[in-house]
This record gives sequence, structure tokens and C-alpha cells, in this order.
Amino acid sequence: MEVVFGGDFYPGRRWEEKIINNAASIWSDEVVSFFHEADLRIVNLETPLTVSNIPIKKIGPNLKCHPNVVKTLNHANIDLVTIANNHIYDFGDKGLKDTIKILEDNKINYIGVGKDKNTAENAIFEKEDVVFLNYSHNEWGAATDKTSGFNSYSIIGITNKIKHYKKLKKCVCLILHRGHEHFSFPSPNMVEEFRFFVDNGADLIITHHSHFYSGFEKYKNGHIFYGLGNMLFDSSTKDERWFESFLLKINFENKKITDLKILPINHKFENGKISIGNDEKFFKNQNLLNQIIKNNKELEKKWLDYASLMELSYLLMLQNKSKYILSLVKRAPFLKKYFLRESNNKHTLQNYFNCEAHYEAIKEILNK
Repeated sequence: MEVVFGGDFYPGRRWEEKIINNAASIWSDEVVSFFHEADLRIVNLETPLTVSNIPIKKIGPNLKCHPNVVKTLNHANIDLVTIANNHIYDFGDKGLKDTIKILEDNKINYIGVGKDKNTAENAIFEKEDVVFLNYSHNEWGAATDKTSGFNSYSIIGITNKIKHYKKLKKCVCLILHRGHEHFSFPSPNMVEEFRFFVDNGADLIITHHSHFYSGFEKYKNGHIFYGLGNMLFDSSTKDERWFESFLLKINFENKKITDLKILPINHKFENGKISIGNDEKFFKNQNLLNQIIKNNKELEKKWLDYASLMELSYLLMLQNKSKYILSLVKRAPFLKKYFLRESNNKHTLQNYFNCEAHYEAIKEILNK
């Protein structure tokens, strides 16, 4: 069985009108052929399909697309979408229900969501003894015992599911919406967690969320892909990495992975299509990413550099400063001392975040 995986798929903003006018117009022939050759095609649908105008309260944009964009998924023969992600609940239960209905009406399978936590945990897909499980990090819309939403990331929960399906002699594929935005690497903690999942029986781990593609590794009996990047996601950014991605084709035989193929793609709106990317540039960069991921010291350095880059943003948010101040200080770093006071409660915050007892209590309070 051949399975093709694509990354974050948001057919909104400028792409939306183009798709509604002609659902086939965004696909190059080569990309469509790559999908059509497979037995199963999976992408991460990172938006509700709804006309609702009642967004949830959150930090960051509330994404949605008109239900008619579903036709572009039909054109590429996408027959399974993962929707455990941080945008599927942007328009609440109504947006989620609308999305499920339009997917079902178009005979597109979905995983990773449900009317409550138990339903979301058991929203899985199985084909030829391969089980696909979908989880998202805990951000805006995780299902609870009383509310609908997505299947939330839990190391214990994921491990128990892996063990359950391995007892049934299944091949287990985890599809995780997890990572750090605008960062081409997994954090050292992610590497440790994902390898732990392989230690407990996961055969394949596919990741998306960071908007940049990452590297991959063969670890023991498992394959780990640390980021597929954006398959389609319009943006005004000048960073080329936002538009560079890849499709992954995996061949399963007798519950084992026997072959894989990577197809670099690019989706700049100015080019009008999801088209074939620059092979030489892509594979040279991905090989570099792979080497760094395998080197603990190099990966730790990349992670610390990223954390340092994000420090200003987090400090400004914790002090309730405007995002415009963040933009100003980034352009003129010497202004930092005028806008950021020395934190007198740094040790308090450190204790609240690091100590499991405080973390659990604060999390419960904030979720009320």
C-alpha cells in the first residue's frame, strides 16, 4: 500500500477565490499525478470549512474557508484529512460540525476530532493493518469530557494507544501537529519524546505545524519526519521557507515500511499552483537538517538560538506589551531597556512553569 502525506493545507486568503472559481487550478499535473498514484492520500486540513461568523477567543488569527473549497481536495483525490490542529476549532463547535458535514458529504475521511475527549481519542483510520492516529498540541480547541474539539497531545495517552494497537499486531502511524513556528528543527525535547514513541512501538511519525519543513531520521525500527512544512498556506512573508515543502510517499508491505520517496514542492501564490520545487536546493538543505538533528550538541545550539530569538516576544507578552512595541524593538534593539523592565518575578514564573504541582493547578484554573 502506498500512502502520500502532505503538510499544512489552508486554502484560504488569496487562494480561496481561485479555488472556488476553478478547484483544479491550484494543482500542477506532476503533483496531482504523485497523489493519484497512491492508494491513500492524507493532508492536514488546517481550517474549519464554515460560513460561521462567530470565532472563539484566542491569541492569533481565526482561520476559516468557504465549504466550497472542499472540491479542490476532491480533485487531488485526497481521501483522508487530519484535523487535530490549532485552527480546526477557530469557529467553535459550529465550525467543527460544519467541517465534518462537508467532509462526509464529499466522502472524505477525517481523524483527530470528536464531540468529546473520548470520541476524539478514538477517531482513527485503518487500512490494510496500518492504523493512523492524529494528535495536536494543546492549543485552542482541545476536546474535553464535556466539549467537542481535537484529540490533544499526551505522552501517556499516545503511548497507551500505540501499545494497544501493537498488541493487535497493527502498524502504527502517528500524525502529530507539534513543533515550533518558524523553526526548521525539532526541539531536543521533541526528539526525545518521538524516539520514546518509537521505543514503544510506533512505526512512523509524521509532524507538521512549524510552517517550515524539517529533517527526518531512521530510529531503531521507526521513521520520524520532524516537519512537512506548508503544503498550501498563503502569507505576505518574504521568507522562502514558508512556501517550500515536500510530499512524502511511504510504501507499506506486510505491516512494514519498505520504501519512501520525497517530492519537493512550492506554493507561492504568484506562481499560481502547487508545483514541483527545486530538487537540488531542497535535498542539500534537508541533508544538512538531518545531520544537525542527529548531532545532540548542534541541535541544542540551534534550539538555544531559537529560544533566545523568541525571548523578547515572550517577555513583552508576559508584561502585556503591544505587538507594535515588539516590532519597534526588533528594528531598534537599543530600545529594549526602555520598554522591558527587569522582571522581579522571574523566579516565581520559573517555579510555576517548572514545578508539576504549580503547573497542574494553574492550568486547571486557566481552563475554567
